[in-house]
Amino acid sequence: MINILIADDSAAEREYILFLIKKNQYEVVYSTAANGEEALEQMRHGTFDLLITDIKMPFMDGIELTKEALSLNPALEIIIISGYSDFTYAKSAISLGVNEYLLKPIDPEEFQRVMDKLIRTVAASRLEAELSSLKNQYTKNHILMQLFSGKEGGPGSSGPNEKLVEHVISPYCTLIVIEFKSQYSSIDILSLEAVLSPLLTGYLYHCINLTPAQSVLLLEVQNPEALPDHNATEMLCNDLLNLITGTYPIPCVLAFDCRIERRQLQKAYVALEELLENSFLTPEAAVFFPGIHTDLKSKDLSEASIPAPELARSKLKIVKQYIYDNYGSDLSIEVLAGQVYIHPNYLSRIFKRDTGCNLNKFIKAYRMEKAKEMLETTQKKVSAIGSAVGYQNSSYFCQTFSDYFGISPEKYRQKDSML
Repeated sequence: MINILIADDSAAEREYILFLIKKNQYEVVYSTAANGEEALEQMRHGTFDLLITDIKMPFMDGIELTKEALSLNPALEIIIISGYSDFTYAKSAISLGVNEYLLKPIDPEEFQRVMDKLIRTVAASRLEAELSSLKNQYTKNHILMQLFSGKEGGPGSSGPNEKLVEHVISPYCTLIVIEFKSQYSSIDILSLEAVLSPLLTGYLYHCINLTPAQSVLLLEVQNPEALPDHNATEMLCNDLLNLITGTYPIPCVLAFDCRIERRQLQKAYVALEELLENSFLTPEAAVFFPGIHTDLKSKDLSEASIPAPELARSKLKIVKQYIYDNYGSDLSIEVLAGQVYIHPNYLSRIFKRDTGCNLNKFIKAYRMEKAKEMLETTQKKVSAIGSAVGYQNSSYFCQTFSDYFGISPEKYRQKDSML
C-alpha cells in the first residue's frame, strides 16, 4: 500500500487527482492538504511515499514544500503540477531532484504513466530496504551465534570483524537466557518471540534462538545515566516465565544479568549458562541470576550419581557416536540419556564438564556441518537436507543455517558452485 499526500489549494484539482487515482484502481492510502504549510505539518507527523503538489499555493509554495519535504524524507517521490506559465518554477523543482512533473490540465494517460512508474519505484525501494534489513539481521544473528558459541570473532579478537562485533553488542546491558528442559517443536520456536513481545513493549530488544532448547533475549540500555533496575528485571523475568509456561507445556528456567559491562557479553552468557546447568540442584527455583544460590558450585552429586571419569568418558563416547549415527532423528536429552542409562541432568552436566561444550550446541554444530556438506556434495532440495539433519520445518532450518553461517542455504550452494 502506497501512502500519498496531495497538496493543492484548489479543491477541484484535489478531487480530480483523487478521481484519477480511483479510476486506475491504485492501492493507496491518501491524505490531502489545501496549502504547503498544511502539507508540511502532515509530513512531520506521518509517513508518505509520494507527494503530489501544485507549485503555486498560499503560505508556502510547492518549491519550498519540496525542499522541506526532502529534508524530512530524502527518499520521498514527488510529482510537481504546474501550468505553462509556471515552467520556470518547474525547472527549479527539477534542480532539487524532482524528476516528474505534470502540466495543467492533467492528461489522464500522462498521469497514469507517471504514477505507474513511481509506484514501481516505491515498491523496488521498499524491497531493497527489506532485503538490506534482512541482511543486517542475518549478520547480527550470525555474530551473536558465534559469540555465544565461543568461536573466534568476539570482543578483543584481532580479526577484521572486531569493530562490527563491538557495534552489534554495545547497546545491550541485559542478557536473559531462556532454557527449556526438553527440546521442543521447531514450529513453536518460530513463534517464541511473538509470544514474548506483549511483555516487551517499551524495550528495545533482540531475540535469537541458539538451540531448539535455548533462546537468548538481549535488552538495550533504556537510561544511559542509570544502572538497570535489578528488581524490575527480575519481575520481568518472572512474567516472561509465566507467559512461556502458560503457552508451552514444557518446563522452563530463566537466568539473567542486567548489569553487563561493555565487552563482557560472552562472559556473562557463560556464567548464566553454568547457573542453568546446575539449576536441577534447586528444583524449587526457576529464575536465576548472579549471586543467587551461590552454593550451587559447592554442591556436588554423590559418586553413585555422577560416573567416575573413566566411566563418564565411556558413556560420552557412546552418546557422541549415537549423535553421529542419528543426527537426523530425535536427539533430545532424554533420548541420549536413555542410551547410557543415566539421568538427563547428569548427562548434560558431565558432557559440559568433560567436553567444555553444551550438549545442545554440540548437536546443532554437527547438524549444521552435515547440512553444509550435503549442500556441497548433493543436489538435494534445501527442505530435504533440513529434514535429513533433523529439521522438519524448512523455514526454521533456513533460519538456523543463516544464523549459524551468516548466509542462507541457497546462497551458500550458489557460492560453492562458483568456486
